[in-house]
Amino acid sequence: MIDDDFSFRNQSKVGVEYSNGKLSLSIDTLNISVLSAGWNAGANCVIAIDGINQLDNSFFAGMGIVVFDPITMKVDTSAWFQLFDNRPNAEALAALINNIPLGKIVVMGVADDGQHRLIPELRTAIKTLGSTKIDQLVFRGSWAIIGRKGASPGDPDIIEDIKDPYDGSVYLEKKYIVPNSKGYLTTTKLGPVSSWDTLFVDYQIPSGAELSVTPIGIRQNEQVDTLSTFILDSSTIPINFISPKSYPYAKFRFKFSQNQNGDSPSISQIGVSHHNTAELAINYQTAAIDRDTVMQGETIAVNFKASNVGEGRALTVKTKIDLLKSNVFLETVFDSTLLFINPESSIEIDYDKVITTEYEPGNYKFVIELDYDNAILELYEDNNSFELPFVVIKDTVTSISSAVVSANFDGYEIYDGDFVSPNPNIEILLDYSGTYELSDTTKFDIRLNQKRISFSQLSTTYETQNNRIIFSYKPQLDNGDYALSVSGENIRPANSDAAEYVRFFKVSNENKILYPYNYPNPFINETYFTFKLTKVPNELKIKIFTVAGRLIKEIEVKREELNFDFNRIYWDGRDADGDLIANGVYLYKIISYDDNETTTVTNKLAIVR
Repeated sequence: MIDDDFSFRNQSKVGVEYSNGKLSLSIDTLNISVLSAGWNAGANCVIAIDGINQLDNSFFAGMGIVVFDPITMKVDTSAWFQLFDNRPNAEALAALINNIPLGKIVVMGVADDGQHRLIPELRTAIKTLGSTKIDQLVFRGSWAIIGRKGASPGDPDIIEDIKDPYDGSVYLEKKYIVPNSKGYLTTTKLGPVSSWDTLFVDYQIPSGAELSVTPIGIRQNEQVDTLSTFILDSSTIPINFISPKSYPYAKFRFKFSQNQNGDSPSISQIGVSHHNTAELAINYQTAAIDRDTVMQGETIAVNFKASNVGEGRALTVKTKIDLLKSNVFLETVFDSTLLFINPESSIEIDYDKVITTEYEPGNYKFVIELDYDNAILELYEDNNSFELPFVVIKDTVTSISSAVVSANFDGYEIYDGDFVSPNPNIEILLDYSGTYELSDTTKFDIRLNQKRISFSQLSTTYETQNNRIIFSYKPQLDNGDYALSVSGENIRPANSDAAEYVRFFKVSNENKILYPYNYPNPFINETYFTFKLTKVPNELKIKIFTVAGRLIKEIEVKREELNFDFNRIYWDGRDADGDLIANGVYLYKIISYDDNETTTVTNKLAIVR
């Protein structure tokens, strides 16, 4: 759906602009100028458009003339006449002026001398341009006019000036507002689709103007074919003649042509109805392991759903699970081909892995991949894989005399790779049983990006009843990647026997929306929109549309209701009137507004009752 300044701004435009809720031919400004110099002032004449001379000769003894169309400001006639001792040329210039149609813009100027053969017929002709000063022109004087054929003497739109031989040159200029006669809008690439249905255009066409559209088919290999052009005479145009097999992608190019009065056609809304392809998806809501720490000899269980949230059937979906240690591939532990996944459906898969002693303690992860051979055409492919990290520990029990360390950022525990505020309140929690000796601070080390944080930078709270020590640290952070590490004697991270606690996080001032998803999807009556934010914007909106592009619900979320990183927004499945919406597929757009920056992502949801 293209229906506002932001969406029109993202399209390719030539000679058109969006203003007052509609797209139409843009307006150009032309600067028309004339320089007239008599013999003593330079003996030349220049008649220019934006500084470019329209006369092919500027040095002569006579008058130059350029005639403009008042609508397009294109040059109809450009000529200069040698008038000194040349009556036939004076008669020819008079005849030219007399034959100019009414309303034309006429610019004239003297070079060297224009008075020697200023015969009565020529004076009379020049006065039809609105001149009141031509009778005052003297030998080798300077004179210029920006007039209009048929103008009355004294018309305020007419600009004219005259100077005596030794008083210098005359320079006149005037700005004209001119609409482009033609312009183009080309939409961004749409697709992939399983079928093309209808093009919807909300438009207005003044009498004599024209608006046409040309579909541009794009093949899978990016080869582009221009298809048939349609002159718009209806707001709905069937486009089912476009073969999705040949052209899974397409653009639409609109051509704007003004009428003879300069009036432009306009478009206020463009929508394309189509059926999308299969859309495979997996994320943290549909994939899980039964524990994040497993001891050697134990079994870890993987459960995930291979989901198709698209409108087309997914056939022959190759699915696998790889096992990695510290991002190094170890083995493929599961490999299977799913014959098909129906639209808005999923197939649940369970897999158990025994962690034998050959798997040394450390950080591991399962990487689940759907369609790992990229055989299925999809709009988004970055949601076809998901990682499930876990830690393997030795089959021993950690001493209860040790202290366990963890950390919260602005009151929340984060995971590696999460985004945090540029000025977070970091709380490092030290939980111990019995007593814990902290008098020798050289044996306790806190670092941010390998730089040690001194105890003087920390605020320390002792909760002796809870056997907990809390260190508070409030840094000012620039954009970038960070690692917080805590180590010391008899200290270990929670649920791990690693030598130190390490948490990786990011800080960004870019306004980004990451991993948008709604869960459950499909849903019956209610769902949650989930996503990650790299920073908290000033405002966020969620707009829900029908596939035809009609807005049915808008959810506004205030800044104070948003979090850095993960956010979860509830929707009761009702439209703006409070009615439950019907079964089907809908589009939703998440829009983040921050200062002068706006970020938008679009996704789909489905209602099945």
